Amino acid sequence: MKKTLFSLLVVATSLLASCANPVASSSSNPAPSTGYSVNISTGASPSTSTSSALSSARSLFSDSNVSTVSVSVLNSSTFASLGTATLSRNTTNSNFSGTFTVSASGSALVYVFGKNSSGSVIWFGSTSATIQSTGTTSITVPTVAALEVTGVNGTIYITNMVSNGFTVSYIPSVIYSTAPALYASVGGNSAGLVTASSALSYSGTTGVYSVSAGTSSSWTTGAQIWVDVLLTPSSGPQVNVPQGTLGQNSTYGSFIYP
Repeated sequence: MKKTLFSLLVVATSLLASCANPVASSSSNPAPSTGYSVNISTGASPSTSTSSALSSARSLFSDSNVSTVSVSVLNSSTFASLGTATLSRNTTNSNFSGTFTVSASGSALVYVFGKNSSGSVIWFGSTSATIQSTGTTSITVPTVAALEVTGVNGTIYITNMVSNGFTVSYIPSVIYSTAPALYASVGGNSAGLVTASSALSYSGTTGVYSVSAGTSSSWTTGAQIWVDVLLTPSSGPQVNVPQGTLGQNSTYGSFIYP
């Protein structure tokens, strides 16, 4: 009996010694972060379009053609993806919103895409933000009615389609030392070229390259307009976005003026 009690006492003493400082044993290897919380909301649209095709869509929330609203968050320096999500309709605040985690804190760019049932972008918005390392970062992204022009080399977005004019925007994958240039025409031939070598400007606030195409009396409802953004990287060949060859307007991407 004495041997049994002595054995139990030795075991108990050994266990207590091994657990004397349980916090210190794990403090040098903290658990990895599961991400940084962000809440994204779509804001009131600054769109002032009066064209018949867009006049019923004064806001992303009220546009019945919107099927899904997605968001993409990128690093503002490298343009690497930090996370993506789908936003839900928020009837309380008349917007789309969602809370999710991204893979890094710090400076970021946030893009919102409102898509129709065919998956085409019909609303577009972007903003810059600083994602906090603690708590939830709240970000509001204003959106505008848009048309998406897509080709083999990428996508551009057409906004501000009013008064015989429009704006072209492009989401970069890198910062270009030579500004991308816009070419736009009505009619797929050189005689129809209306805008040539109009430099797009990069905005760190919105995270897009954009430029007004100006105005033209030929840019009217129903007109087919060809657009090309010429990218000149620091190394490698020039690229036409969304597609085409610079000297052949008919190979550009195109859209119908609403």
